[in-house]
Amino acid sequence: MLSYVTYSAVRLAALCLRLLPRAAGTAVVRLLAWLVYFLDARHRHIADVNLRIAFPHLSRKGRIRIARKSFQNTGMNLLEISRLPGLTPRNVASLVDYDPDFGLNQYAAARGRGKGILYLTG
Repeated sequence: MLSYVTYSAVRLAALCLRLLPRAAGTAVVRLLAWLVYFLDARHRHIADVNLRIAFPHLSRKGRIRIARKSFQNTGMNLLEISRLPGLTPRNVASLVDYDPDFGLNQYAAARGRGKGILYLTG
């Protein structure tokens, strides 16, 4: 039952985020991620344990910083996923930066050969 409630809450949040302007959606997601970080002790603990294992030398302050950013990143992923249905070939170019020397030319060459492409962003 809790899984269904969580799923329904995320779906509702995604719908609401889709309706907001991009800047407002980003602000809302950042606030929600901050709230979830402080209210969700279970997942905050899981993040801390995982960070202790992955980075045993990292200070408590460093682990908290990474965990909070991880919660924020999860929220930003929800925001971006919520906006996928509204993307069109016409409006996607305003949201993406293309590197004409490497990225776009490499894409065109691979597509011309019928090859798939793995995109890495950073």
